[in-house]
Amino acid sequence: MAKKAGRPPIEFDEGLEKQIRSLAMIQCTVEEIAIVTGHSSTTLRRHFGDAIKEGREGGKSSLRRAQFKAALKGNPTMLIWLGKQTLGQKDKLEHELSGPDGGPITTQEQEISEEALEKYEQSLERIISRYPHSQTERDGDTQGDEAGVDQE
Repeated sequence: MAKKAGRPPIEFDEGLEKQIRSLAMIQCTVEEIAIVTGHSSTTLRRHFGDAIKEGREGGKSSLRRAQFKAALKGNPTMLIWLGKQTLGQKDKLEHELSGPDGGPITTQEQEISEEALEKYEQSLERIISRYPHSQTERDGDTQGDEAGVDQE
């Protein structure tokens, strides 16, 4: 009988899968699990990918359960956090703007000289000239960009 070619199959310790699930349950990375178990991360993914996924999901469920228990025992921080996460609740922030001594905000119009307006327009043109596609958009020329994606 001829020998089989290739690497011999890897033999794993009996409790390895349980250890991997436990480490995944506390959200260890595959690299961390590899260091603890002495197997490469590639080997772990190949042979224990399902166990890692199941362990991680089990850990999330356990954490969620613990959070709900803490909230139901009256932990205010957990009640607020879970309310925001699961019920879409949010803090209400009110902002009020006022002028001096709580009075109204006053504004005043200011005239711009022709010279200042001309300098502003020149600056704006210099900025626009740095971005060639901006000029065609400003002029309303959108040919060649029918899909809404820049093509250069």
